[in-house]
Amino acid sequence: MKNIVRLLGLVIILSPNSATAQETPGFEVFGGYSYLRLNPNINNAAYDNAATIGNHGYHISLLGNLNRHFGIAAEFVRHTGSRTVRASDFGGPVPPDTLAKFRVKSAALLFGPRFTARSERTTLFGQVLLGGARTHLIVNAPSFSTDGTRPGFAIALGGGLDLNLNRHLAFRVGQVEYIHVRYVSGFNGSQNDFQYSTGLVLRLGGR
Repeated sequence: MKNIVRLLGLVIILSPNSATAQETPGFEVFGGYSYLRLNPNINNAAYDNAATIGNHGYHISLLGNLNRHFGIAAEFVRHTGSRTVRASDFGGPVPPDTLAKFRVKSAALLFGPRFTARSERTTLFGQVLLGGARTHLIVNAPSFSTDGTRPGFAIALGGGLDLNLNRHLAFRVGQVEYIHVRYVSGFNGSQNDFQYSTGLVLRLGGR
């Protein structure tokens, strides 16, 4: 880990045009790895306990800057996760020691304002995003299976820190968000999730 930090510091120092990173880009495209800690509350203890796991996936976003400190962001995230559970917790005529595979697939599409503080070396931002989310819960046991999708309205509160490598490229050290999802379409319950993302930012155009 120390070697990675040292290497990143060296890249930042040696990157061309790093001192001219003050120009505001017209657009910023981010792509990278994302971790989601899913915490559902669907009024079913077996599903709630099984789904409270770490999920891994990807995070893509597009930011259009209206000026140096304000822009509109659009973000898409997708995560998957799985674990082994007791099949009897989810019903079905199975012996108590029978195991099943529990899988989670989740996705969200969010939009909203982003507020940014820029300097030569770093870019710090905060945002409030609204949109839709979907959580897909699957149980596969030897003698039965269940499969259900829960759509919902989502709100995300968070922010992040970028290290400017040069005029057009930055490394996102971290983007951390709290995401609340309220289920719709007749489903009861909600989710309170934690999300962390990291990756590269490509900056296009200028203002």
